[in-house]
Amino acid sequence: MNQDKWIYSFTLNKEVSVQKSEKSKNDAGEEITITKNVKEKKPFSFKIKKPNRRTVEEGDIFYAAKVGEYLKAGLLSRTLIAKRFENDGGDLGEITKEEYSKALNDYYSCQLDLNKITAKPEAELTDEDKTKMEELKERISELRSDLTDFDMQRNAIYDQSAESKALNRQIFWYILNLTYWNEGKEDGEFKSYFNGKTFEEKSDSYDVIENEDGDSEFFASLTGKLAFAISYWFNSGNKATEKDILDAENRVLSNE
Repeated sequence: MNQDKWIYSFTLNKEVSVQKSEKSKNDAGEEITITKNVKEKKPFSFKIKKPNRRTVEEGDIFYAAKVGEYLKAGLLSRTLIAKRFENDGGDLGEITKEEYSKALNDYYSCQLDLNKITAKPEAELTDEDKTKMEELKERISELRSDLTDFDMQRNAIYDQSAESKALNRQIFWYILNLTYWNEGKEDGEFKSYFNGKTFEEKSDSYDVIENEDGDSEFFASLTGKLAFAISYWFNSGNKATEKDILDAENRVLSNE
């Protein structure tokens, strides 16, 4: 697949058992070969596939079905939970709402300025235009990250709503359907990491890998990176680039 078909790529080291052979001599002085199983770290490459329109539609249908299931099971909707916050100034505090509003206005303002520059024929672009263009692109990327952070903060308030529970399952659905790996083979073809065609089959594959994989730390790291990257991409309105995700991930790590 082409590079533009991927949302995010990364490599994780996994502990595997490999056979190591070494030559030695027995008591009779004869040369023998001794083979042992030893543990060593091996890099595995993963990629998150960029979904096409059909895949996104299937994910949305899955989400809608889950919302219906959770509402039927008795969970509250976001609307009902929001009513409980009306007397407390809404779902975001006043200061946070002002920061969000400013970031949103700055984002649209920078986008308009960028559109004006890119509308010019390339031959007419001055050095000042090109410098300004790069500055605007960098600022837009920063603001997009800030807006995504605000959205994630707002969504945390509704964690127990039917929609939030369904969203978590939708992210899981994306993890199952968009995760690819090269099976640890250098320059190997990337294949779906979770086996099966349906959600149930892929979910079963997830459980098998989780329960039977001898390196639980590796699987926890893998699913954590997948969940973060896909959630960030999804909350950005499917617009976050790989650089956006990497920058967000680095910010999280720097705060730990």
